[in-house]
Amino acid sequence: MKKLLIISLIFLGLVVSLQPAIAAPSGAELYQAMLFQDGAKMKELIAAGADVNHKENGRPILVWAAQSGNAEIVQILIDAKADVNGADEGLGQTPLMRAIDMQHTEIVKVLLQAKADPNAKTANGETVLDLAVVSKKPEIVEAVVAAGANIKEVSADGDTPVLRAVMDGMDESVDVVRVLGKAGADLNASNLLYTPLTYAAGQGNVEMVKVLLEAGADPNKKAENGRTALHSTDNKEIVELLLNAKANPNEPNSSGVPPLITAIESGSAEIAALLVKGGADVNSPDPYGNTPLKVAMNYSNNEIAELLKRSGAHE
Repeated sequence: MKKLLIISLIFLGLVVSLQPAIAAPSGAELYQAMLFQDGAKMKELIAAGADVNHKENGRPILVWAAQSGNAEIVQILIDAKADVNGADEGLGQTPLMRAIDMQHTEIVKVLLQAKADPNAKTANGETVLDLAVVSKKPEIVEAVVAAGANIKEVSADGDTPVLRAVMDGMDESVDVVRVLGKAGADLNASNLLYTPLTYAAGQGNVEMVKVLLEAGADPNKKAENGRTALHSTDNKEIVELLLNAKANPNEPNSSGVPPLITAIESGSAEIAALLVKGGADVNSPDPYGNTPLKVAMNYSNNEIAELLKRSGAHE
């Protein structure tokens, strides 16, 4: 009897060993469930062993999910230990970057909570903060900065996050600059042509100039081309803002030309009057010895010439 039992057990073992193993569901199946936003099916497939880091067309499932706008789906993958920093094989975008690109604020916060890297870079060197600034979503910028993004990062072109926001120039970008300024970002760094303030002044962006000055931008900081904000604008309101912020009306550009002569050459009597009222030296010459009055007369601008004479100017 005992011998018969042993033989039966051996036979049963042989039968079981010959049965084909049940294969785990494929990552492609999990990807399909994610596309259909079927959380229950995703959990079922994950429990059965589906690969949560499967790549579809070179892009991890979590990156696909991050662009979907469904934070619950993203959380399911995070809970299953999907790689929150796994990048696609093309642009090198992580789930966090894709969520920022699609302006999905809630998903951005979910990924940051899961320790997504706020300083990751794309294949072409764009940072998470660069993408956040371009998103024009102040709340996304705020979340990325709070998570530890490097606010002092400078691009290969010499652009800081603040300068990128200023150059974007949209209304939302004003709030982005406000967030960056509050966080201590560099408000004065220049690329080859502009500081944030000289660019905003040159574009006539009054609100951006206001925000920059309120945040502590230096009104006398020169861009690498030697221009101050006063040399960059013919906007009356901006000139008033700059002078009220203690911009120096006598600070020359890199060619040695004072702002008053720049204003005269542009034919702006209003700007010239503001500069004179703000303390501009009406007899300060350019590098060639031309006084403001002489320049005004050369340009046949009688209105400015009379203003200068009344203010004590001479040739």
